[in-house]
Amino acid sequence: MKTIVNNIFQNHGFLLRESSVGNLYSFPLNQEKISFWLVIEKDDLDILENQNQYFEACKNAIESNDIDKNTSLLILAKIPEDTQFKELKEHILTVEEDPYLFKKLVLFYSENELEELKFQISKSAEEPLAFIEQNIIVSENFTKYKTNPALFCWESLIYRITHKIPFVKINVEQDNNLQSLFDTNYSVLTNKGINEFADLMENSLFSLSPENFENLSPQEILERLTLETPTDEN
Repeated sequence: MKTIVNNIFQNHGFLLRESSVGNLYSFPLNQEKISFWLVIEKDDLDILENQNQYFEACKNAIESNDIDKNTSLLILAKIPEDTQFKELKEHILTVEEDPYLFKKLVLFYSENELEELKFQISKSAEEPLAFIEQNIIVSENFTKYKTNPALFCWESLIYRITHKIPFVKINVEQDNNLQSLFDTNYSVLTNKGINEFADLMENSLFSLSPENFENLSPQEILERLTLETPTDEN
């Protein structure tokens, strides 16, 4: 999973820095502000008691004042497929709502669905990011995901990746009057934070039924995913 995530980050211009606990990525938001993402791999969700260690590893890897206030923690959590989905969601919520040190996102997956996804990517001869961007707008994939969100399969995994890594692009043609999806969503992310961005994504797309999604044109999908940019309060 770390290889797929690394491909996504580096294709979006993030600079990779090694740390003692995982991959640390940096991206200049502007001339004065840098965004950091620490990506770690876990076989469980026992995160909160170790976050001081993760934070210190970031501080040791790079000297920047932005580490203190602009670092996100992406947890790649491999879990068994017999995990109770309700308990899993509650555990994830506990981790992601914790406000201490990091903005936190949990991307869970099973070993089998990851192997399925890697096989599909290999068969397509595409890079991971390109494969994901092409397949998240395929209605059959979305229908399989929405029919049973608790199902462990590669189709569900690509939507989880898109939900937790919010700068994955949607490859559909846009009207000239619409602002770039990437620019708009990244503005929401940086102004309002990850949790609010995830809520907006949930309300605009992931709450749709499979039937309603199939009736949307690519342009309508783009319009739902092009979120309103908040006014800069500064």
